[in-house]
Amino acid sequence: MDRQVSMTKMTNSLMELADTFGVFAALFTRERQIRHTEWQDGAFRQRENGICRSLCLTLLTGDGTFGQAWTEDWSLSAVQRCFHLARKNARHHPLTLATLQELALQETRLPPMSNGDFHPDSAARLPLEVERLHRQAARHVAPNTFTTTLDAIDEQMHIIRSDGTAHSARVTRLITEHVSFVQQATLSPYRKRTGISLSPFTEWDMQQHVLVLNEQTEHFVHNQSAHQHDERVNLSNHDFFGDTPFWIDMELAAVLLYSWMKSSCDTGASPATIQAVALEGSPGYFPLHPWGYLFPPLTLLSPDGAEPAHLEAVRGIGDFSNHLSVLLPNLLEPILHADQLFEEHPEAVLLEGVEWFAYDEHTGRCCFLPRRIRARSAYLEPGPIELPLNRLLESLCAGAGDTVTAWCSPDALWTASGPRYLLVQPKGGRSNALGR
Repeated sequence: MDRQVSMTKMTNSLMELADTFGVFAALFTRERQIRHTEWQDGAFRQRENGICRSLCLTLLTGDGTFGQAWTEDWSLSAVQRCFHLARKNARHHPLTLATLQELALQETRLPPMSNGDFHPDSAARLPLEVERLHRQAARHVAPNTFTTTLDAIDEQMHIIRSDGTAHSARVTRLITEHVSFVQQATLSPYRKRTGISLSPFTEWDMQQHVLVLNEQTEHFVHNQSAHQHDERVNLSNHDFFGDTPFWIDMELAAVLLYSWMKSSCDTGASPATIQAVALEGSPGYFPLHPWGYLFPPLTLLSPDGAEPAHLEAVRGIGDFSNHLSVLLPNLLEPILHADQLFEEHPEAVLLEGVEWFAYDEHTGRCCFLPRRIRARSAYLEPGPIELPLNRLLESLCAGAGDTVTAWCSPDALWTASGPRYLLVQPKGGRSNALGR
């Protein structure tokens, strides 16, 4: 394999090929340096370092065809093969073309990226603080197996286009995760992740971040214990998509939204507005779209219906991430915890968290097991719940509580924010949950 070539030599070669064949090219490159540290049961376990590189080349021909190719090999011969593969892959794809046109239009409304050197020197001391928190928590989590990981990821991204446009971004991600492997085989591991992203010129106080980690660690220790000792009663006959409204928390909503976004599920209009945004500071912050443009705010679903071109823009970006925002037309009482929800809505049934989740692309139905199901007077015995995912999204009609952020998947950096609790009211069902 050829040796890696410089960014300048690589981009010059690709743009010369684009000129030669008369196509418009957009090149996206991404280089990640990853430092992974792990502790288990109060002791240091391992440290790993790695570098990952990838590039995405998007081509548009004069007759409107679209071609794309990816490679992790940055040698000159591999990059040139990538170009010819993208040409070979070129097809007429009206939705993708509309998506690229939308990204180009939105880019004209965004401010230019701010570039600069970024050296979070204080982050070098973060592993010592995380180790201290891990050792403290391990004493309380025992005898369960307890693991803590810290991932420090430094990413550099570049875009070069045939029209001379160039964008660059540098993002550092700090992701901490606690996992308790509960001894009861019927329960999944209990997880708690905390993450942020830092960009050039970001003002970051490590001590403030450590305080947040400390609070999250205390929350983890308390909740993993409660996870094992809930007293539950049976709710096997409850119909969660009849005509009765029910509530879900943001942790469950984030999983549902992410699965819907990644699926090809047809969805009609919804009272909720769901947007994909490049939210600076969120762990999955990606200011650049791998198809060669700045990442604009994209409305995926609204009272006007789904936006196919915007959905295509987020469904076609592989393992890249960003943030989902949920806006609801009705915000109810300022509720800070579930007990207040039941005081205001005595008949409420609340689904909290996710033990496991599955989605069937063929039927458009999801099946999941909530971590808890609560009513006013008791925890209820959760069983698998099967729902049509599109109807659930179409039935989100109100929220209660402050805005919170939750992770969308244990395997991705996507996060979602919205009201602490969301009301699902099937169309045509009873509306007493809204006080009407």
